[in-house]
Formats: sequence, C-alpha cells, structure tokens
Amino acid sequence: MNKKILSEICLFEGEVKMPKHYEIDRYQIKSEILHSKLHRKTISDNPYHYAYSDYEVPTSKTLNLLRDYISENIYMDHNMRISPRLSFGNVFDPKQQSFFRNLIDPVNVKESPDYIMIYGVDVDKDSSVIIETRDKRGIEELSLFKIKNNHFLLFPAYLRFFINENTSFHTNVFLTTTYITV
Repeated sequence: MNKKILSEICLFEGEVKMPKHYEIDRYQIKSEILHSKLHRKTISDNPYHYAYSDYEVPTSKTLNLLRDYISENIYMDHNMRISPRLSFGNVFDPKQQSFFRNLIDPVNVKESPDYIMIYGVDVDKDSSVIIETRDKRGIEELSLFKIKNNHFLLFPAYLRFFINENTSFHTNVFLTTTYITV
C-alpha cells in the first residue's frame, strides 16, 4: 500500500530572534507606515479596492533585514526557498479590522504571490489573524492565530484571511510582505 499526499497546507509562525545588536527596529517600521498613512500613500488609489487600506512601506535596511531573516530561516529550517516581493503596512484604530481576502489576483494568477507574511510591528496582546481553510469534506473552517509584537505568521497566499478587530484602546500596526517560491 502506498501513500500519496495530494494537498498540504504549511503555516509557519514564530518570533523574530535576531542576534544581539541586530534587532529589528520596529519603531522605524511603525513610523514609516504611519507616515504613509498620514500622507495617504496607499497601494491602490481606488477606494473600493482592498489595497486602499494598505500603506506603502519604503525599502530600508530594517525592512530588508526582516524580510531576509524570514527567507533565510524558512530555507534553513524547512528547505524552502522564498523571495520577498511587496511589503505594505496596515493600521487599525480601536474597533477596526481588515477585509476578509486573499492576495491572489484572479486576472493574473501567474504573477500572484505564493506566501503572505504578517508581522506584528506594534500590536495589542489580544491581536489575531483569522485564516479560512477547508476540512477533508470541503467545509470551510476558520482558524485563529494570535500575533504579538515581533512575531510573524507565514501562510499560502491563496488562503482567505483577515486581521481581527482591534479590541484595545491603542492603534495596532502590522507589516505584510508577500513572497514567491524560487
């Protein structure tokens, strides 16, 4: 009897553990995201598009350090090569949450990302990401994953997800980066 795995969903989560004196400057990432929000630098100019609430994050040494950390550790720990593409930030005031979406472009699937990484830049202890999957009978299930400051969640880009409602009294800031497999 032989076993073949036809489908498997890999989700990676953890803390970003950098060497001493090379820590991620979350304050810099947060200030860049808030600067983009203040100047309305969004990924999309269309107010009816999901990306209208996604704020541009300029490339910086700190951002590249984080993106490379994820790529290199996924390769070392799981022998999977991924390369970062687009990074953007999300800002959620109290009682706000994100849209329920995935990041696959149905018109251009070939150029769509393979993975999404969500990183907690400055988040409340009760922050979470909800991901929709299907069980063995094709029934949709929602799974909740807590996300803390300096922690990340990496999952396939075809999965629908949303960042849960901000139940705290301060603003939550997240960084999202898309990856492709190489």
